Amino acid sequence: MDLKKEKQYSNLVLDEDMMTILLKDNHYIKEDEQLARLVMSEVQQMADKLPDQCRRVFKYLLADMPATEIAKVMNISVQAVYQQRSVALKKLPEFHPSI
Repeated sequence: MDLKKEKQYSNLVLDEDMMTILLKDNHYIKEDEQLARLVMSEVQQMADKLPDQCRRVFKYLLADMPATEIAKVMNISVQAVYQQRSVALKKLPEFHPSI
């Protein structure tokens, strides 16, 4: 397990830099930055309700970290990364019914 990378991503939150990256890559939301910030804030709050490993995988994915790198950092298989992503995407609507 790469402890340096684990620490780097362990308390990942959607900060201003990440919001800028997400907005730059999403032309649907780019036009309304306020709405984008609200949506990403809600996603962050919902992600915080996920089980630990699932939450960590989801936040790494939001930070655009490749699945292979997530697997290395977390010392899990790439398949486990995909499984945790799937769990996150299934659970998020439970936290916010409008999804």
